[in-house]
Amino acid sequence: MKFNVLFVSLCALLMSISCDGTKTAQQVNYELEGAWVEKTPQGVMQGFILDTLSKAASLNMANLEYTSWEQKNGNLILYGVTTGGSADVEFADTMKIVRVRDGELVIKKGKFEHIYYDQDIRHFEGTLPCADCQGIRSRVALFNKPGSSEGLFILSNTYLGANDGKNETFITEGNWTTLKGTAKNPDAVVYQLYKGLDLEGVYELRNDQLIMLGEGGEPTPSEADYTLKQVTFE
Repeated sequence: MKFNVLFVSLCALLMSISCDGTKTAQQVNYELEGAWVEKTPQGVMQGFILDTLSKAASLNMANLEYTSWEQKNGNLILYGVTTGGSADVEFADTMKIVRVRDGELVIKKGKFEHIYYDQDIRHFEGTLPCADCQGIRSRVALFNKPGSSEGLFILSNTYLGANDGKNETFITEGNWTTLKGTAKNPDAVVYQLYKGLDLEGVYELRNDQLIMLGEGGEPTPSEADYTLKQVTFE
């Protein structure tokens, strides 16, 4: 009996240690804070942002909005709501962590593995006025290398209650570039967002906020609030 107990204990110990002596995912709490993005087979960028306070945000995930996350028993669990129907529905998305190494996060859901890459990102969001809906929940994610004045973007606009009381989300991705100056402020920093040759948005960066401008860089004629505030994930 003592031999059997010792044998079982030894087997459990060996199973908890990999062949190279490192701990398995069940024993390790990885540093997952940051922005993680994958490129789908269709060439679409999507992913999520995780912060140190367990807050989360989705990137280009259509009607899935992540709100929080946790790391448990070797899994990454993302919590959120689906927003496509007449009412938001809460969900939990559990994915096995395969490895985290050199800015690469590999997770497995069901039979499929997904490879995400750590990105430098600035994330802005806010609710803009809407003439025929309850408001436009707008999110802008700007990707770029440190010190660069251009990069990729993801723009998500959710029209609240626009379709018979249901929300409608439209997502655009493309390239952004930096200009200097507006009609009122020659020193202003202005971002232009393009999808191909189509201009998708013009914003002035002001005190860590994006102020939506007209296509020519002029202020919006309305006195309504067109401000997107930067969301800091640390």
